[in-house]
Amino acid sequence: MTSQVPNFFTWILDEHNLRIRLIELKKEIAERRVECTTSLTPINPD
Repeated sequence: MTSQVPNFFTWILDEHNLRIRLIELKKEIAERRVECTTSLTPINPD
């Protein structure tokens, strides 16, 4: 029973870290999408 408690806590920490990584990845993807769209949009000549 005592050996299962640390495993449970490490599992919670792993889950938490995975969610943080997912959020960071989503931010990176969103930033790259903005960069792509801004670089792909043609500059209108005056």
